Amino acid sequence: AYERWKKTPEYQQWLKETGQLKKRAAAKPETGAFVLQGGKGVAERKFDTLAEAVASSSDGATIEVRGNGPFDTSPIDIANQSLTIRAADGFRPVIKLSPEGAQTYDPMLRSGGLLTIEGLEFQRLGQKKREGMVYQPTIFWSEGTLHAANCRFWLDNQPWQACVYANGPVCIARNCEFLTPGSYAVSGCFPRGRLRVMDNCVQVGDYPQGLV
Repeated sequence: AYERWKKTPEYQQWLKETGQLKKRAAAKPETGAFVLQGGKGVAERKFDTLAEAVASSSDGATIEVRGNGPFDTSPIDIANQSLTIRAADGFRPVIKLSPEGAQTYDPMLRSGGLLTIEGLEFQRLGQKKREGMVYQPTIFWSEGTLHAANCRFWLDNQPWQACVYANGPVCIARNCEFLTPGSYAVSGCFPRGRLRVMDNCVQVGDYPQGLV
């Protein structure tokens, strides 16, 4: 309802009455917010998009997000490298699927290695269900080890799907929020001997976990 309200003339009047209209008009897009941290003696590199930062990263790299966004992103394949993506101090970044990305049904992020995410919000909203598809869009598709802390995952209009589809050996979510109407927070193939932990998490939806 809030998103629909923002598209109405009443919302523009609200911005005017509350003095937000001028502030929004003066706001400039955040650039260089995705900072690929260098090792000892290596300079940091700044990128405008998460996709650019991931493409330039190497195994074991850290990407720090120094901005709130929201930032659009296309689907990203991290492959098998280890990567940490985290919010910088004082920021709460929102990363959402771009209009171009919404034309596909790929995961927002696909990872085959160790992926650690901290303090981020991921949104995949307003994408219509494709008829005849068994697997619907996800935010994360993990074939490796996934650690998530203090994150929010928001996936709407996707019944019987999950924010996170985890096929890897370990999936740990701590202090996270899952907004998943009609679907799962975490699902995937998780045979005996693999570890899945959801600690101090909150879900708004139908099912906390799904197992195959």
